[in-house]
Parts: sequence; structure tokens; C-alpha cells
Amino acid sequence: MQFHYIILLLTLLILLGCKLILGVSNPKDESKKELYTYLLKNGIDTTNSFVFYKPAFDSISELPFKADWPDGFRPIQFMAFDSSGSLVSKYASCEGSYKKLEILKSYPPENIWPIDSTENFKSHLKMYRNYDGSEIRLNPENGDLNIIVYWGKWMGRYGKELLLDLKAYKSENTEHKINIFKVNVGEYYIND
Repeated sequence: MQFHYIILLLTLLILLGCKLILGVSNPKDESKKELYTYLLKNGIDTTNSFVFYKPAFDSISELPFKADWPDGFRPIQFMAFDSSGSLVSKYASCEGSYKKLEILKSYPPENIWPIDSTENFKSHLKMYRNYDGSEIRLNPENGDLNIIVYWGKWMGRYGKELLLDLKAYKSENTEHKINIFKVNVGEYYIND
């Protein structure tokens, strides 16, 4: 009997896709006000909230997330940089559950796969903009750890939980100055 349930679940997964089962929808255009309202409603402050510069987003969509990975953008992810701007941790949901992997149990967050040591904070900032389209001017030296997290309303509970868990991570590591930079993915772009 249990075998029939497994076959039914696999059939539903094939027919409906992971997006429906995981609660992930397609991105739709949202206003800055709608995005800020979503963050505030979920107890997440709007400080350090940014959007993608569309040409940059299009270019990283054609690159691998990590060395030896296939090309493609992973929307539910975060990257952590030290005060010198060097990448120290990088996570995407396709690596598995960050909760089960206990990535956020250490300082800095643990790495599961090797990372590209040439990635740095300043090169990532070039890909993002303020909501008014202006360039971002931040210095990694203003924090011991600078975390960039991609988020979107369309990511469902997984994206929201990641934001909330990073907020908790910051609260649990008060001996370090941790900055969290939230970059909206897929709902609001700056084109030029």
C-alpha cells in the first residue's frame, strides 16, 4: 500500500513540478512599496535592501554558481564576505537544507562546496542598485561579516525562512558586526 503512495507522489511531482509543491511561484513585477511591506510584515527591516541591475543579472544567469557546477542562476542563496571583502561562504538551496547541513551554526557560515576565491564583495556590489537606480557605495570594512542574500516574494516560505534565519544568525553572533544586504530577485530590476 505504501508503494502506491510513493508512485502517486512521484506522479504528482512530475505533473505539478517542484514549484507548486515547494510553494514557489513565478516572479511578477512588484513596486518598492509592495516589497518593503512584505519585508516589514515578516519582521525584516528594509535597511540595506537593493535590487539587481538587469544586465548584471542576465550575465550571471549564464555562469556556474560554483566551480564544476552547471551554468544557471540559483535564486535562494546567500554569500558571506569578511571585512577585507573576500568571499568566505556561499550557499544555494540546491546544496541541501541549510538547516540540516547546519551551515549557520558556525561563524562564519560553513561552506559545503569549494568556493571561488576570486569572488569579492565589491564585484558583487556592482551588480546591484538602490531602488532609485543609483549605484551602491558600501565598504566591507564596516562589518566583520557582510552577507548578501537573494530574496523574493515568489520564493515562498523558503526565501522568507532564509531571511528570518539570517536575521537570527546576526542576533546570535553579537560579538561580531554582521551586515545583511537583501537583494530582490525577479520582481524589480534597474535596467539603466
